[in-house]
Amino acid sequence: MAQTPLSQASPGYLTVANFLLRCDQRTVADLVSDDGTAVDTSTLATNDKLIAALVDASGLVEGSAMRGGRYSPSDLAALTGVAAGRLYRLITEIAVRYLYERRPDKGPAPEMSKLALEELELLRKGESVFGTVETFA
Repeated sequence: MAQTPLSQASPGYLTVANFLLRCDQRTVADLVSDDGTAVDTSTLATNDKLIAALVDASGLVEGSAMRGGRYSPSDLAALTGVAAGRLYRLITEIAVRYLYERRPDKGPAPEMSKLALEELELLRKGESVFGTVETFA
């Protein structure tokens, strides 16, 4: 029997605009290109490859948070302030990793993405939390 999705609707928890606040647009424009010529940075907001990386990264974070038993998709979507910033940073670092994976000619993903994966494991185990009143009640 088919299961009912709980997931946050696409494009996930992080907008392209918020992602680009945390990344160098020139690097991202290079990573989403397939022909060796960086795409125009003004088109990144609608770039399918970038949006796919953000959706994929959001899904990975969401799955880890749900597995840890502390958060639902609606909990993650409701985060504000520094807790939301932490969620956005985690998604950003994983999305950057995905962008590097699709362009192995650009070298390995930055070290920050390895740390993000370690953080995801702690979240999955319920050992890492986002700051909410309920988390500390």
